Amino acid sequence: MKETLKKVAKGHVEVFLVKDGKWTKVGETHNDICYEGMDILAKAVHGDLAINTIYLVFENNAAAADITVDAANTYATYTAAEANRSFVRVATLGDPIYDTTDSAKYDYNQVVFLGVTDGTTYFPAIPVTDSTSVFYHTALVASPDFDDITQDEIFSCADLTTTVTKVAGAQIGIRWTITFDLP
Repeated sequence: MKETLKKVAKGHVEVFLVKDGKWTKVGETHNDICYEGMDILAKAVHGDLAINTIYLVFENNAAAADITVDAANTYATYTAAEANRSFVRVATLGDPIYDTTDSAKYDYNQVVFLGVTDGTTYFPAIPVTDSTSVFYHTALVASPDFDDITQDEIFSCADLTTTVTKVAGAQIGIRWTITFDLP
């Protein structure tokens, strides 16, 4: 069943530097749907859960252990302590944008999520540092209680094909589009 979701839901992730209200695209990639994705969709249909958070993983030293794309990624994957690695946990901006098709099969319907970093990291001892912090991985997340990360469920994740080094006065923005495509 979970493999079916991977065939039906495809993601496209765009990465931006955001400065003075201007979004400048610096990269894009595709995501993998995680095993928790089907559970999230079932809960969303029931009205119990919404995708409302984006993780942006960074390192302050190339020796930090990377987080890789894996369908088995969970919140514990991201919260495992690692020297010089952390992530920014970002609430999505407003409600997702829905784009539906006129197709009788409802093929190619899309949901778009937006998020922008605020510089607050999950591990406060590992700060986001201008010209040092390199963002390389992201995850789309359902957070039922933003104050309790242990409840987070990972819908999908992606490695950034172009890493982004933190620039002074700029934030990192993500536009994550999920397209539903009939196999």
